[in-house]
Amino acid sequence: MKWSKKLVSVLLLGYLVLAVGGLSFAMHNPPPQLGEPEPFSVMADKKLTTLVQDGTISQDQKDGIVAFFKERDAEMKDKKPPRRPPQDKDMEKHHQEMLSVIQKAGNLTTEQVKAVDEALKPPAPPQCRPEPPAPR
Repeated sequence: MKWSKKLVSVLLLGYLVLAVGGLSFAMHNPPPQLGEPEPFSVMADKKLTTLVQDGTISQDQKDGIVAFFKERDAEMKDKKPPRRPPQDKDMEKHHQEMLSVIQKAGNLTTEQVKAVDEALKPPAPPQCRPEPPAPR
């Protein structure tokens, strides 16, 4: 009986030491904080460089588009995000308006606008479900 009380006491004391030790470790090693996201103009500048190298658009056209996005980044910096997510029809309308503005900012042809649109698209999200197996 004495032996089991001592064992329980030692186990509880050990658990307490481990719990407090874990808390102190967590307090001294906070999780890494995410920095501010890269401005869209910087990302666009990088992605449009490939179109300039390919000869799809000129350096002047790229500079015009990047200048537009820099102005837009400055405007959007102080705006709060919308309360509700945009609807698909609103997103498509906004996308078409942006393409029109980009076309004017860079003095682009219709084919160049398509190439710029493709270059600036975000990467597709990974598939959540694996593809079904091929039939045998």
